[in-house]
Amino acid sequence: MRNTYTISDFRIIGIPHIEVVGDIFHYQDLYELVGEPQHMTSFSFKDGSDSCNIYGKTVMGTIYYDKKTLKLLESAIFEGQKYSTNKIRIESPSGESLFLRKLVLGIQASSSFARALNYEYADGVDYRGLTALTSLSMAVSAREITEETRCDLKYGGISIGDIEGISFLPYKRTTEFHKSGDKRVPDIIEIEADCSGIDVDIINQSYLVK
Repeated sequence: MRNTYTISDFRIIGIPHIEVVGDIFHYQDLYELVGEPQHMTSFSFKDGSDSCNIYGKTVMGTIYYDKKTLKLLESAIFEGQKYSTNKIRIESPSGESLFLRKLVLGIQASSSFARALNYEYADGVDYRGLTALTSLSMAVSAREITEETRCDLKYGGISIGDIEGISFLPYKRTTEFHKSGDKRVPDIIEIEADCSGIDVDIINQSYLVK
Protein backbone atom coordinates (compact mmCIF):
# COMPACT_ATOMS: atom_id res chain seq x y z
CA MET A 1 0.00 0.00 0.00
CA ARG A 2 1.25 3.47 -0.89
CA ASN A 3 -0.76 5.27 1.82
CA THR A 4 -1.69 4.36 5.40
CA TYR A 5 -5.13 2.94 6.19
CA THR A 6 -7.07 1.42 9.06
CA ILE A 7 -8.38 -1.94 7.81
CA SER A 8 -11.10 -3.83 9.69
CA ASP A 9 -11.52 -7.40 8.48
CA PHE A 10 -14.70 -8.87 9.96
CA ARG A 11 -14.04 -12.29 8.47
CA ILE A 12 -12.34 -13.17 11.77
CA ILE A 13 -15.80 -13.28 13.36
CA GLY A 14 -17.48 -15.00 10.44
CA ILE A 15 -18.78 -11.96 8.55
CA PRO A 16 -17.44 -11.62 4.97
CA HIS A 17 -16.94 -7.87 5.13
CA ILE A 18 -13.94 -5.51 5.03
CA GLU A 19 -13.78 -1.81 5.88
CA VAL A 20 -10.89 0.49 4.91
CA VAL A 21 -10.58 4.03 6.26
CA GLY A 22 -7.86 6.57 5.51
CA ASP A 23 -7.13 10.29 5.35
CA ILE A 24 -6.09 10.12 1.71
CA PHE A 25 -6.66 7.18 -0.64
CA HIS A 26 -4.22 6.41 -3.45
CA TYR A 27 -5.49 5.52 -6.92
CA GLN A 28 -3.38 2.35 -7.15
CA ASP A 29 -4.36 1.25 -3.63
CA LEU A 30 -8.04 1.44 -4.62
CA TYR A 31 -7.22 -0.62 -7.71
CA GLU A 32 -5.54 -3.33 -5.65
CA LEU A 33 -8.24 -3.40 -2.97
CA VAL A 34 -11.43 -3.31 -5.04
CA GLY A 35 -10.67 -2.20 -8.61
CA GLU A 36 -8.82 -5.19 -10.00
CA PRO A 37 -11.14 -7.82 -8.43
CA GLN A 38 -14.16 -5.62 -9.25
CA HIS A 39 -15.68 -5.97 -5.79
CA MET A 40 -19.04 -4.29 -5.24
CA THR A 41 -18.03 -1.45 -2.92
CA SER A 42 -19.68 1.13 -0.68
CA PHE A 43 -17.81 4.45 -0.99
CA SER A 44 -18.31 6.79 1.99
CA PHE A 45 -17.61 10.49 1.42
CA LYS A 46 -16.23 13.11 3.81
CA ASP A 47 -18.81 15.47 5.28
CA GLY A 48 -18.95 18.72 3.36
CA SER A 49 -17.07 17.36 0.33
CA ASP A 50 -18.36 17.99 -3.19
CA SER A 51 -19.17 14.30 -3.66
CA CYS A 52 -21.11 14.18 -0.39
CA ASN A 53 -23.06 17.30 -1.30
CA ILE A 54 -23.93 15.96 -4.76
CA TYR A 55 -24.42 12.21 -4.21
CA GLY A 56 -25.06 11.87 -0.49
CA LYS A 57 -22.93 10.21 2.17
CA THR A 58 -22.58 6.85 0.44
CA VAL A 59 -22.52 5.45 -3.09
CA MET A 60 -22.44 1.76 -4.04
CA GLY A 61 -20.77 0.39 -7.17
CA THR A 62 -17.61 -0.93 -8.81
CA ILE A 63 -14.72 1.19 -10.06
CA TYR A 64 -15.01 1.66 -13.82
CA TYR A 65 -11.92 1.61 -16.07
CA ASP A 66 -11.90 2.22 -19.80
CA LYS A 67 -9.43 0.19 -21.90
CA LYS A 68 -6.90 3.02 -22.23
CA THR A 69 -6.78 3.79 -18.50
CA LEU A 70 -6.59 0.11 -17.56
CA LYS A 71 -3.70 -0.47 -19.98
CA LEU A 72 -1.72 2.49 -18.58
CA LEU A 73 -2.41 1.43 -15.00
CA GLU A 74 -1.44 -2.22 -15.48
CA SER A 75 1.69 -1.17 -17.40
CA ALA A 76 2.77 1.12 -14.55
CA ILE A 77 2.22 -1.64 -11.98
CA PHE A 78 4.18 -4.16 -14.10
CA GLU A 79 7.11 -1.74 -14.43
CA GLY A 80 7.04 -0.86 -10.73
CA GLN A 81 6.04 2.75 -11.38
CA LYS A 82 3.39 4.90 -9.77
CA TYR A 83 0.23 5.79 -11.66
CA SER A 84 -2.04 8.30 -10.02
CA THR A 85 -4.99 10.50 -10.85
CA ASN A 86 -7.29 12.56 -8.67
CA LYS A 87 -10.53 10.89 -9.80
CA ILE A 88 -12.15 7.49 -10.03
CA ARG A 89 -15.25 6.56 -12.01
CA ILE A 90 -17.94 4.42 -10.40
CA GLU A 91 -20.35 2.11 -12.17
CA SER A 92 -23.36 1.97 -9.89
CA PRO A 93 -25.97 -0.72 -10.65
CA SER A 94 -29.69 -0.14 -10.79
CA GLY A 95 -31.73 -1.59 -7.95
CA GLU A 96 -28.93 -0.71 -5.52
CA SER A 97 -31.23 -0.27 -2.52
CA LEU A 98 -32.88 -3.66 -3.05
CA PHE A 99 -29.46 -5.33 -3.37
CA LEU A 100 -28.31 -3.82 -0.08
CA ARG A 101 -31.48 -4.67 1.80
CA LYS A 102 -31.06 -8.33 0.83
CA LEU A 103 -27.38 -8.16 1.79
CA VAL A 104 -28.01 -6.70 5.25
CA LEU A 105 -30.87 -9.10 5.96
CA GLY A 106 -28.68 -12.03 4.91
CA ILE A 107 -25.84 -10.98 7.21
CA GLN A 108 -28.15 -10.30 10.15
CA ALA A 109 -29.79 -13.71 9.74
CA SER A 110 -26.48 -15.56 9.97
CA SER A 111 -25.39 -17.32 13.16
CA SER A 112 -22.04 -15.52 12.95
CA PHE A 113 -23.78 -12.16 13.22
CA ALA A 114 -25.74 -13.32 16.28
CA ARG A 115 -22.53 -14.45 17.98
CA ALA A 116 -20.67 -11.30 16.98
CA LEU A 117 -23.13 -9.11 18.86
CA ASN A 118 -21.86 -10.69 22.08
CA TYR A 119 -18.18 -10.26 21.21
CA GLU A 120 -17.75 -6.63 22.27
CA TYR A 121 -14.60 -6.52 24.41
CA ALA A 122 -14.82 -10.30 24.99
CA ASP A 123 -11.67 -10.97 22.95
CA GLY A 124 -10.02 -7.62 23.61
CA VAL A 125 -11.42 -6.03 20.47
CA ASP A 126 -13.98 -3.22 20.53
CA TYR A 127 -16.37 -3.94 17.66
CA ARG A 128 -18.86 -1.29 18.88
CA GLY A 129 -21.93 -3.06 17.54
CA LEU A 130 -20.21 -3.99 14.29
CA THR A 131 -19.43 -0.85 12.33
CA ALA A 132 -19.27 -3.14 9.29
CA LEU A 133 -23.03 -2.77 8.96
CA THR A 134 -23.08 0.98 9.53
CA SER A 135 -22.12 1.97 6.01
CA LEU A 136 -24.42 -0.68 4.56
CA SER A 137 -27.37 0.54 6.62
CA MET A 138 -26.68 4.11 5.54
CA ALA A 139 -26.64 3.06 1.91
CA VAL A 140 -29.88 1.12 2.32
CA SER A 141 -31.66 4.22 3.57
CA ALA A 142 -30.22 6.35 0.76
CA ARG A 143 -32.34 7.44 -2.16
CA GLU A 144 -32.53 5.33 -5.30
CA ILE A 145 -29.86 6.44 -7.78
CA THR A 146 -31.27 7.90 -10.98
CA GLU A 147 -30.02 7.06 -14.45
CA GLU A 148 -28.58 10.58 -14.79
CA THR A 149 -26.64 10.19 -11.55
CA ARG A 150 -25.31 6.79 -12.65
CA CYS A 151 -23.99 8.38 -15.86
CA ASP A 152 -22.34 11.20 -13.88
CA LEU A 153 -20.61 8.68 -11.62
CA LYS A 154 -19.47 6.47 -14.50
CA TYR A 155 -18.24 9.11 -16.93
CA GLY A 156 -17.60 12.16 -14.72
CA GLY A 157 -16.34 10.38 -11.64
CA ILE A 158 -15.67 11.58 -8.11
CA SER A 159 -12.60 13.07 -6.45
CA ILE A 160 -10.47 10.51 -4.62
CA GLY A 161 -9.81 13.16 -1.96
CA ASP A 162 -13.53 13.10 -1.09
CA ILE A 163 -13.41 9.42 -0.06
CA GLU A 164 -13.52 8.85 3.69
CA GLY A 165 -13.67 5.07 3.57
CA ILE A 166 -14.70 2.02 1.59
CA SER A 167 -16.42 -1.22 2.58
CA PHE A 168 -16.88 -4.34 0.53
CA LEU A 169 -17.51 -8.06 0.45
CA PRO A 170 -14.29 -9.84 -0.60
CA TYR A 171 -16.05 -12.28 -2.89
CA LYS A 172 -16.35 -12.69 -6.62
CA ARG A 173 -18.04 -15.57 -8.42
CA THR A 174 -15.85 -17.25 -11.01
CA THR A 175 -17.39 -17.04 -14.48
CA GLU A 176 -18.25 -20.46 -15.87
CA PHE A 177 -18.71 -21.38 -19.54
CA HIS A 178 -20.42 -24.19 -21.45
CA LYS A 179 -18.39 -26.32 -23.89
CA SER A 180 -19.90 -24.21 -26.67
CA GLY A 181 -18.21 -21.13 -25.22
CA ASP A 182 -21.46 -19.55 -24.06
CA LYS A 183 -21.52 -18.07 -20.56
CA ARG A 184 -23.10 -20.37 -17.99
CA VAL A 185 -25.91 -18.79 -15.96
CA PRO A 186 -25.45 -19.91 -12.32
CA ASP A 187 -28.05 -21.29 -9.93
CA ILE A 188 -30.82 -21.99 -12.43
CA ILE A 189 -33.85 -23.61 -10.81
CA GLU A 190 -36.06 -25.73 -13.07
CA ILE A 191 -39.71 -26.06 -12.05
CA GLU A 192 -41.95 -28.59 -13.76
CA ALA A 193 -45.45 -27.40 -14.58
CA ASP A 194 -48.39 -28.74 -16.55
CA CYS A 195 -49.26 -26.04 -19.11
CA SER A 196 -51.48 -28.23 -21.29
CA GLY A 197 -54.64 -26.34 -20.33
CA ILE A 198 -53.21 -22.86 -20.95
CA ASP A 199 -54.43 -20.91 -23.96
CA VAL A 200 -51.28 -19.29 -25.38
CA ASP A 201 -53.28 -16.82 -27.51
CA ILE A 202 -55.12 -15.49 -24.45
CA ILE A 203 -51.83 -15.01 -22.60
CA ASN A 204 -50.31 -13.12 -25.55
CA GLN A 205 -53.38 -10.89 -25.82
CA SER A 206 -53.27 -10.11 -22.08
CA TYR A 207 -49.57 -9.22 -22.35
CA LEU A 208 -50.14 -6.91 -25.31
CA VAL A 209 -53.05 -5.15 -23.58
CA LYS A 210 -50.94 -4.46 -20.50
